[in-house]
Amino acid sequence: MTFDPTEISAFHRSLEETLIWCSKRFSMLDLRDSLRGYGLEPLRHLVRGDDCRFSVAETVCRVIELRSGRLKREQELDQKPWRPTKPFGRLLAVLPGISLSHGFSYDETGGFIDRHEIPPWDSWVAYFEHDGVLVTWVPPQLVSAVQCAIDCNAEGSLLWATNLSGGQIAEWKERGLLF
Repeated sequence: MTFDPTEISAFHRSLEETLIWCSKRFSMLDLRDSLRGYGLEPLRHLVRGDDCRFSVAETVCRVIELRSGRLKREQELDQKPWRPTKPFGRLLAVLPGISLSHGFSYDETGGFIDRHEIPPWDSWVAYFEHDGVLVTWVPPQLVSAVQCAIDCNAEGSLLWATNLSGGQIAEWKERGLLF
């Protein structure tokens, strides 16, 4: 099954899986690597475009589908899998196509956002190809640090999902699906 973020149920499922996956792995002691899981790494860099055989949408979809499959296998082994009762943290919108890769966000977030202004792949929720927007989850402990990264991001490639406008994103925002 191919992930289609424009389907509300697919978006909700991906968000829930992101929260479950990240809650088990996130560590304030390892901001740079705790949510950059081995085996889920993208086949191409979203900004540099190392391997142009894959589009950004295909790259993000692959990460989401791999995470989903691994999470399902893990949950089959768990007696009582953890499930969030409500979303927590915030959703960050990333526009990889306009990133200047200046690295300011890396310093502001202790490496959570990399030097190309891309959050860790374990936190990716969806990519809206028409809008060129990657939606990622930010743990509540990092909301202030990510706000500092947004503030020093001159090109505007980072913003809270609630500040997006236009296209599919605007409709989702109006329906309260972005927080």
